[in-house]
Amino acid sequence: MYIIAKRRRKEKNRRDTGNKMQNEKENSKNSEKTHEKSFKLQEENNNLAEKCSNLSEKSNNLSEKSSNLSEKSDNFLPKKSTNLSEISDTLPEESDNLSEKRSNLSEKSTNFSEKSTNFSEKSDKLHEKSTNLSEKSDKLCKKGDSLQDNQRKRHNKRAKISLQNISICILAVACFTLCALPGMIFNGLNILKGRGWFGKENFQLILLWVRTLITMNSSFNSLLFFWKNAILRKEGRQVFTKIRKD
Repeated sequence: MYIIAKRRRKEKNRRDTGNKMQNEKENSKNSEKTHEKSFKLQEENNNLAEKCSNLSEKSNNLSEKSSNLSEKSDNFLPKKSTNLSEISDTLPEESDNLSEKRSNLSEKSTNFSEKSTNFSEKSDKLHEKSTNLSEKSDKLCKKGDSLQDNQRKRHNKRAKISLQNISICILAVACFTLCALPGMIFNGLNILKGRGWFGKENFQLILLWVRTLITMNSSFNSLLFFWKNAILRKEGRQVFTKIRKD
């Protein structure tokens, strides 16, 4: 029993020592935490002290500024009040001047409105005149075009007539040469070889044919001129058709 009691005592002592050690550790930890907290609180106190000093400096600066502003207001307000009083004295005169200017401007605006109406009427008249002139110019252009067409037609007719005249002259010359060529050949042979070369009977016959051809030249020319004239040609055709019908 004695041994068992010793063992129990030893176990209790061990437990007590373990609890004491744990309590000491916890106390040491708590002391460290409290030390850290106290250090932080000191730092915060120092920061607050600095802020308080800064705030006191700012308050001093603000008080100085307020004093300066009060001095400026004392110096500035009387001057401004005097200036405003002077301006208020000059305002009636300026209002009168402005009223006069407004009346003058109203008169000028009425004059300008009258002038604008006159200008609008004149512009309308000018527009009407321009339209009339444009119509006249169009008519003149049409007349000019018609005159140019007529001139072209006349020129073409003259060209055709000149060509017809040239062709008639060429045909007349050709007809004359054809009618006179046998006589010229006959006279040339007669001069070169004499009458005996033809014989008496042949000579007389050839001479008659040469004379007839030369005299027929005028009739051939009249037929050519008759045939080249369109009016005479139409009349001749009508006469021939009537003769055939009869």
